[in-house]
Amino acid sequence: MQKKNVDCQGIVKALRKEYNDIVWVSASLDGSRLKIQIKENEDAFPIISSTQADKSNKTDPLPADLVASTDGIITKLITRTGIPPQVHIGGDSVTKGTLLVSGRIDILDDSGEITGYQYTHADADIFADTQISYLDTISCYHNKKVYTKETKKSGFIQIGSVRLETWKPKPSDRSEKLCIEHQLKLGENFSLPVFYGHETIKKYSFKKIKYTKKEIQTILSSRFRYFCKDLEEKGIQINEKNVKIYISAEKATASGTLYLNQQIEEETETERITLERNEPDESVGTDH
Repeated sequence: MQKKNVDCQGIVKALRKEYNDIVWVSASLDGSRLKIQIKENEDAFPIISSTQADKSNKTDPLPADLVASTDGIITKLITRTGIPPQVHIGGDSVTKGTLLVSGRIDILDDSGEITGYQYTHADADIFADTQISYLDTISCYHNKKVYTKETKKSGFIQIGSVRLETWKPKPSDRSEKLCIEHQLKLGENFSLPVFYGHETIKKYSFKKIKYTKKEIQTILSSRFRYFCKDLEEKGIQINEKNVKIYISAEKATASGTLYLNQQIEEETETERITLERNEPDESVGTDH
């Protein structure tokens, strides 16, 4: 666009509106370049989705129980709302789907009989020692590109959106195109919409190469480290790793077990129960 049509203040307002975690932003023109500088809030709270916001704004959330998302042994249980069942820390094991905290609270009369129920949205932090199996398999062979001596080059010049080429080479199925482009400038900051350069097309073929033992170990170890890092970023603590690499003629496998400590509660809808009341029949008359 033309320089006079650039609205720096409008850009700043749009950025602030779109990204809540920006604490400072500026937009300025430097020659023919638009320079935008921002500073993010490193201590920002996680952004809440509209669905989560709707739920949090409700004064009376839907009743919900907390059940176990996986098998494990309970290590920590902090209940804020709801009725915890007979699950104890440090020894009690649970299976997937086990009720951990109930959103249904019994209402009792003086004799201890249930006269009704009160429902709430169960809320708790529940940790357990769990374990998962790990399996990752790769082929012992990979295709390596072998470039041929056949190359094609084409020069070009571009003014705005109009591009002029000496000739237009057509890439084949097994070829790579390398484009080197330069832009004309007047001084340091005034860039012109004029580009020039050349394109080079190289043909190649594939050659089947076998990984060395060290390369296989490096690849599988790197992928395993990435897997563990992903778990830790989700807040899952890794207590122990028991994973080994096995190499055969055609494939290599990393397999074993990881012992974890993680939150296992997940929400499920509370079952509502209706009590049947047996009222005395007062249609029969008496002397009293």
